[in-house]
Amino acid sequence: MHKIITVLFLIVVSCLWASPARAAEIVAQSANYADVKAAVDAAMPGDTVRVPAGTATWTTELLINKPLSIIGAGLNNEKTILTAGGPMPEGFFFIYGFTADTQVRVAGFEFNSVDWSTIYAIYVNGLLNGYNSDKIRIDHNVFNLCQFPIFFLHLVGLIDNNTFYNANIAITISAGSRNYADSSWSDLSAGKSKAIFIENNTFISNKNYPESFTNEQIGSMNGGKLVVRYNVFNGDSISLGDSRPFLPIMTHGSQGWAPGYYWQADDITTRGNKRGQPVVEIYNNTASALRLDFLVSIRGSANLIYNNSIISTVTHNPRIALAEEEYDSPSWGIHRTAWPAEDQVHNTFIWNNIYRGHDFNDGVYGFIYAEPNDLLAGLWKNRDYFLHEPQPTGGKEYFIGRNGASNTYPTDGIIYPTLGTMMFTPDGPNAYYPYVPYVYPHPLTVQGESGRLLGLSGTQVAGGTRLAWNAITGAVSYAVQRDWGSKTSVDAGVLTYTDNASGAMYLVEALDADGVILACEGVKTFSGLILNSPNGDEAWHKGETRAITWAAYNITGNLLIELLQNDTVVGTVAASVDAAAGSYTWSVGRLENGSFVSGSNLKIRISTAVGAVVAEQEIR
Repeated sequence: MHKIITVLFLIVVSCLWASPARAAEIVAQSANYADVKAAVDAAMPGDTVRVPAGTATWTTELLINKPLSIIGAGLNNEKTILTAGGPMPEGFFFIYGFTADTQVRVAGFEFNSVDWSTIYAIYVNGLLNGYNSDKIRIDHNVFNLCQFPIFFLHLVGLIDNNTFYNANIAITISAGSRNYADSSWSDLSAGKSKAIFIENNTFISNKNYPESFTNEQIGSMNGGKLVVRYNVFNGDSISLGDSRPFLPIMTHGSQGWAPGYYWQADDITTRGNKRGQPVVEIYNNTASALRLDFLVSIRGSANLIYNNSIISTVTHNPRIALAEEEYDSPSWGIHRTAWPAEDQVHNTFIWNNIYRGHDFNDGVYGFIYAEPNDLLAGLWKNRDYFLHEPQPTGGKEYFIGRNGASNTYPTDGIIYPTLGTMMFTPDGPNAYYPYVPYVYPHPLTVQGESGRLLGLSGTQVAGGTRLAWNAITGAVSYAVQRDWGSKTSVDAGVLTYTDNASGAMYLVEALDADGVILACEGVKTFSGLILNSPNGDEAWHKGETRAITWAAYNITGNLLIELLQNDTVVGTVAASVDAAAGSYTWSVGRLENGSFVSGSNLKIRISTAVGAVVAEQEIR
């Protein structure tokens, strides 16, 4: 496994977005269903349909089967208000059956329901071409009541700046089909664009809440990466008082289908067992309520949960809950008897989630709750989950065969087949180290110019970090943001900024006179060495030719390569190797003086000339 020592290297995050294509705008005659349908029917792919202010009652869905932007009058004095005249089993807008490779957008509407007899408001399902349908945005809408206002069954998209009042589950997400769910597990990286992003929304349950029970405001099922960030959840005035808990977020793991099938044994055409989410990132969200038992409830996945806060005082000490139900849930007719489970909580990191001034990890007011925690069948701290951000040591879980698979009973090849399993190694860095979240705000929120880069750099200086960038034509100011906090304005003539922190994430935006972002770029400051080979899993034999390879970040000059036995240096392999070379050809066991070393418990160590940065790895 790779061992990384971190001091300062640069990870650059560019905020590129394409200019909107030239397309026609078609204005509907009114908000009535027939007029909006006529405008949609007349539109060509890539066009914008504008719906004027007004109020209309719809009794059936409007099928959107081509990439369009459908824009209401907005949410100020002049509104486009659509009221449900029936159950709306496919919503007001049913987005279905095409490739969203140009922008698909629904924005500027208010959707009204009398009660939860209305099922959906916006229903996305059956989009083609997987991750290539990646330009779907639902934003700046208001949803009143409704069971499931946004039902989003696709691998990737953006849901932002909406307000939800008194929903059952305000946003339900899924990869869509089981095939898409399986494909979402093929890549377990975090901080990437290929996910469903839910950001800057407001979820409110108040005195008009219509039922005697509660569900989560954001719920997930059946695959797809999920990012939930910068949202506000408010249940302060819910009609139930503190008799029922207000729950912001719940992610479902794999879900058995009675009498208890597992996805490795599943015939997806007949049973349809659901996968968990492969990777979930939840950060910078704020919640308040009279009763809030769970800030987040997690039932599977790799997770990064950080910088969330509860700002009210609640009647029960809140939890961040982790669970694996294959061990004891009635949803499985045959229970799992040993670790690991399918799609279970793994490589999960929880840090800096605050309630009443304390981190949940401290256990003072809020706390972390994992079940089961049995020695044989359960979730373990420092194996399945860690109460800190990803670090350069501590190890990680990894899969052999299919990601998410398990080879323990009953998917052990005897009752049900096995397609692989999960393992844990205590060696090397945690998964997701070093972790960098995807750029915020999401690029689909910005109508900027294509290809405009700031050339941002970050340099460690005495007491902090110095940022520098290039001028952007038309910019009247720049905004600097550290770790997704508040923004600092910098005059257009000043192209540098010095901050008193290091090891932080910085975002710089170039703004025109109207506040439109012309370009943006991010940088995270680190440095270090990654020893790629040997990796601890290979068999190297004395005298054979092997390449020692590494990656050096923000390190120049020469490296020292040494051979260790029983963690003691036994000799120098090479005393002066250019860090930029990235590799050294070695006759295994040979020292610089021509002698050979053999035996067990051998390691390669590389370090800078002064030994300030070191990486080492075992030879097998």
